[in-house]
Formats: sequence, C-alpha cells, structure tokens
Amino acid sequence: MRRARNPASTATGPYPHGPMTQPSQRVRRFAARLRPGRRTARVSARLAAIAGLAALPFWLLVRASLHLHSGLGWNPWLAVSGAFLLTSGLLTLYLGWIWRRLTGRARLKALATRAVLPALSLLCAYSLLYLSERQAKSHEVRGGYTQLHPSLRLAVGLYRILDGDVVYTDFRRERDAYAGMGLPAPRRSLHFEQPDGFVYALDMRTHGRGALRNWLAQGYFEILGFDTLRHHGSADHLHVAVPLVPDEAGQALTSFRGPADEGGELAGGTSWAGFSASSRF
Repeated sequence: MRRARNPASTATGPYPHGPMTQPSQRVRRFAARLRPGRRTARVSARLAAIAGLAALPFWLLVRASLHLHSGLGWNPWLAVSGAFLLTSGLLTLYLGWIWRRLTGRARLKALATRAVLPALSLLCAYSLLYLSERQAKSHEVRGGYTQLHPSLRLAVGLYRILDGDVVYTDFRRERDAYAGMGLPAPRRSLHFEQPDGFVYALDMRTHGRGALRNWLAQGYFEILGFDTLRHHGSADHLHVAVPLVPDEAGQALTSFRGPADEGGELAGGTSWAGFSASSRF
C-alpha cells in the first residue's frame, strides 16, 4: 500500500509547518495586544461624545444669548428668552429620544411642559438672581450682581456649579472707586453702567487658585464667546467682558484707554498702550 505523503515533511524554507503558519500566528498575537488599547480608545471616545452632548444645551443657552445680543443687536432680555427657547427645544429632543428608547413613545409635549421647562427655568432663575455670600468679595459686590449683563450672569451661574470656590471681586464700579484703589479713574470702562443699564464686565479672583484652574476658567468663558484678559489692577485677576454690539461702539464704554487705566499693566508686564478702543475691554 502506498503511504500518504505528509505535507509537513516536505515543507521547505524557514517555516517547517508551512509558509504562512508562523506569520499568521504573529499577526494574531500582535492584534491581541492591540485590542485592549482599541477598547480603551473606543470607550474614551464614547465618554467624550457623551460629555459633549451633555454640555451642548448649556453651551447653547449662553452662547445663543450672547450671539443674539452682541451679534444681532437684540435686547439683552429678549436674547436670553430666545436662547431659553432654543435650549428647551434641544433638551426636549434629548429627553424624547431617551424616553422613546425606554418606552417606545416620545411624548415630547409632556416632557417639555413637565420636565424641561420647569428645570431650565429654575436653572436660569438661579443663575440670573442669586449669588452666594462666599462667592462674592463683599456685600457690596454681591449687591451689584443683578446689574451684571444677563448673558454674563448665565455663564457665571453655570460656572459656579462647576467651581464652588470661585470668588468674584468686582462687577459694577463707580468712577470714585479707583481713588480708593490708588488708581487714576479711567474715562471708559465696561465696569461702568452702560446705556442699557447693565454692567458688561466682571473681575474674578485668581490669587491662590493655581495656574490650571485659572487657565480652565479663562478657557470656559472664551469658549462661550466672552472677551477675557488676565491683568493687574489693584491685584492680579481675570477680567471677563461681554462683546459689544457694533452699533454701540460709539456710545458704550468699550475699552481701557492706556497705561493709566486699570493699573496700566497686563499680567506678565505687557503694557496697555498697544490696546485701542476696538479691543472691547
């Protein structure tokens, strides 16, 4: 009887068990080592997407109100109302999708009237009307909170939820307040009351908070569309301001006007002399 040929016994070359066996094993082992990293990357991407979707309505609330006012020239309260409606619509869609996945029915109207509108109204009321004593430098500063621009108050309220240790050092400022700080009074400042009755700027304490927290705070307000600047006045602080409507540039107090204003020097030693009235501070 003729014996069957053993393929392994006749294999030639560097791979005694066939030309593709060892490379295939190496590829499989290499792919197995990559799988944990791929799973980690997928999980990280999903978490980032979830965080972004969760933050989107609150970004929209502030950013839309700021754009409607500074970009389109709406009245501040009308701008906040328009942003409120946009945000409530987005939140209703979110909840409607979740409710449909759970129950098979959307019920958008019921979700909007019973959940979204009451919760968003409470959040806006908290942001627009309330500032705790420990988050204001003094009773005088706290008393001026309701004179701050509504869009800026929305941003402040949301940030206070994220950082409960933040301290705001100034909102409204009178011209004679500069004498008490040992500074010459500027001719223009967004801390003064503007033609619409609101104050367009705030100062936030940066001393003792660490570089990372200050950087994150500045980035938070910039992402929302506000003008920010770290500079020295009576002390190092973060200045946050509402961008002005272009038509208001002639009547609103749009900027500091040189080295004599607000201490005359930026954090890091940069002079104010290079900043013109169009810098919006």
